[in-house]
Amino acid sequence: MEQSKILLYKTFQFIAVISILLICACNRNLKIDKENISVRDFGIKISKDIDQTRLIQKALNATSSKGKTLFFPKGNYYISGRIQIPSGTSIRGEDGEARIIQRSKNTTIFYANKVQEIEILGMEFMGEGTYSTEWTEASSHQDRGVSFFYSSKIKIGNCKFLNHGLAGLFFTNCSSVTIEDCKIEGTHKYSSPLKHKDNFQFGICFVVSEPFKAVGRNEILNNEISFVNQGVILTQGKSVAQELTTDIIGNDVHDIIGQHGLYISMSNVNIDSNTISKVGLEGIKIQASKTSLNGFKLKNNKAKDCLNSQAYNLTVVNKNFKLSNIEISNCSAVNCKRGLNISNWVENLSVNTFEVDNATQYGILLQGSKMRGLDFKEVRINNPQKQAILVNAKDLTDVRFFNTEIEKETISRKGMIQFSSDNDIRFNGVYVKCKSCAEKEFVKIEGRGGSVNGIQNLVFKNSKN
Repeated sequence: MEQSKILLYKTFQFIAVISILLICACNRNLKIDKENISVRDFGIKISKDIDQTRLIQKALNATSSKGKTLFFPKGNYYISGRIQIPSGTSIRGEDGEARIIQRSKNTTIFYANKVQEIEILGMEFMGEGTYSTEWTEASSHQDRGVSFFYSSKIKIGNCKFLNHGLAGLFFTNCSSVTIEDCKIEGTHKYSSPLKHKDNFQFGICFVVSEPFKAVGRNEILNNEISFVNQGVILTQGKSVAQELTTDIIGNDVHDIIGQHGLYISMSNVNIDSNTISKVGLEGIKIQASKTSLNGFKLKNNKAKDCLNSQAYNLTVVNKNFKLSNIEISNCSAVNCKRGLNISNWVENLSVNTFEVDNATQYGILLQGSKMRGLDFKEVRINNPQKQAILVNAKDLTDVRFFNTEIEKETISRKGMIQFSSDNDIRFNGVYVKCKSCAEKEFVKIEGRGGSVNGIQNLVFKNSKN
């Protein structure tokens, strides 16, 4: 009996030892979170009277070299210079209430060049709110929250960027960047509007320049951007080997004082489920200005209150370039000057389920020349002040509208569709609802020899009947 107990005891010992060894072996492959080290361990204090620039730089250098996370407790940390971020930097702010405040004019808070593996979470960055028109070496970084050059694998989340004279976040030749759940507010929220040359002052800016080869994916996700001159700007050089994809998804861009909610001059961009409102000029502008661009998908976007210009603008400024392979689906424009503007050298455009309400001019405007392969399906235009569709273009090929619905109180003197072109446009399935209209007033054709061809399945309803 005693021997049986001893045998059983040894058996349990063996099983326990084996279990411990297995757990240890498995844990070798587990990713362990970086240990937090508080800035207080480096003598950094929360005080308006102390310049913390040197101590924060020292703390970042020490923690990044050891693979640790630098933790900022709640409070204000004042600096008077630029802090350089080394590779492997990991920063956490307490409850999003750790604020770094820049006291120097025209100076970036965090700067990095040729770094990788950066993570900044839960921080707030307050700029000095200045902008220099003199682009010198001393001012080359300007007033930005963070500024990265030739860097990759960057994650910035749950941060605030406030009152920066040039940009909240600025990236040059960077890839594998994620900006998520951040709030960016420009100087217009905190001070008198700055008179910026060329309407500088951006929420988020990505620049890709030659000879950099852009690869990978950048993500701009679920951010709120307001009170800047341009919300998000993406631009690439004329000879860039572009293998980079950018996702702009779920952002709320509003109160844009100067120009665009989104300005896109870069290929391969997905724009999905964004709300663009109260914009000084254009909601979403895609423009080929330095090179030909292609590969755009716009889905589930809402643009409203772009009263001075168009909600969506597709344009090319040089006849040597073109804009191609564009998909627009389930998008809308409300209370804008124009719903969709398309001009010059645009090819292979598909618009599916597009709605325009209360345009102060036109629902859709085609202007310029050399546009090919434009398909519009399930378009609804409600109560435009002028024409629902205006075509003033030459050299059009394969432009087609399928199942177009137009509703308006009365038809303007130039009709619901005004057409001036040397080529034909085809309509198949048109539903018109109007309180006081006549079918003969529906289309107005002017000169150039083209025609609105093949209007089929036209349903014309006068609401008095």
